[in-house]
Amino acid sequence: MINLSTAGLRADILHETRNFFRSRGFLEADTPLLAEKVIPEPTIELFPVRFSNPFGRDRELYLLPSPEYWLKKLLKMFPETPVFQLARAFRNREQSGRLHNIEFTMLEWYRPGCDYRDIEAETREYITAMADFAGVAIPGFRSMTVEEAFTRFAGLDLASVCDDTEELRRVLSERDIFCSPSDDWNDLFQRLFITLIEPALPQKEPLFLYDYPAGITCLAREKEGSPYRERWELYWKGIELANCYTEMTDPETVKTFLEEEEAVKERSAAVRVNPDTEYWRTFQAPYPASSGVALGFDRLLMLLAGKNRLEDVIYFPFTP
Repeated sequence: MINLSTAGLRADILHETRNFFRSRGFLEADTPLLAEKVIPEPTIELFPVRFSNPFGRDRELYLLPSPEYWLKKLLKMFPETPVFQLARAFRNREQSGRLHNIEFTMLEWYRPGCDYRDIEAETREYITAMADFAGVAIPGFRSMTVEEAFTRFAGLDLASVCDDTEELRRVLSERDIFCSPSDDWNDLFQRLFITLIEPALPQKEPLFLYDYPAGITCLAREKEGSPYRERWELYWKGIELANCYTEMTDPETVKTFLEEEEAVKERSAAVRVNPDTEYWRTFQAPYPASSGVALGFDRLLMLLAGKNRLEDVIYFPFTP
């Protein structure tokens, strides 16, 4: 349970976070926690909420897993304005433990006219500012491509298997890593990454791991002339802190992507959702070229406070 000293630090870091972004011209958003339609994300299960309407039909809503759904709509409304939000987020059917709680705080921000490397620089500045405020010394930051990580820690030429599911399956088999006949390329990559790469990543300095394979489905722009996407994830002390990418902004490409995600979600979801089939229109003009990041605020606070468990930095953690 959080103690008074950590509660004070939490309040101060929330305040300093707002100061950091507002001093840089960001608009602080305050978007809804609920939505009637959602982005169909197969890997995330949602909490359904029943709106009992005494004056009409009942409707099903969903607690959102991040403010992304609304923030991107806001970015279209104000295409020249960077936006950020400290939002409550919810993930259903997930473990609760040292690094997980079904309700948590997400810091998410988007900046028009930039790409993922610009946001990397801004993330470095934000974390440095918060660490300085908390009196925590950061020895520096490191950057490494996913391709380099696979070469160093798995002895594998990642580019050679980016479009070859069976070759990737053979690699896992050779290394005695379990895989199912039904696993697709993405499943196989994740098994290999979690088993061999993630545990071997440098932990002393915050590490930006960037340029993920294009086979990992997300709304990230493909990197021209390579089998990768313009995306990074941030790790510190073995903990995944943030996810960022240069936005895929072509409406037709986004439409196709969301239709594919909807089909997967329909087959696999434990909680059926009402997908927003018109969400792709958000990316029509005047939606700007942009990049953004989602950062786990509670995890960052845990590291800054020198704690080992999320329950030590949040109020009233959920107990399964």
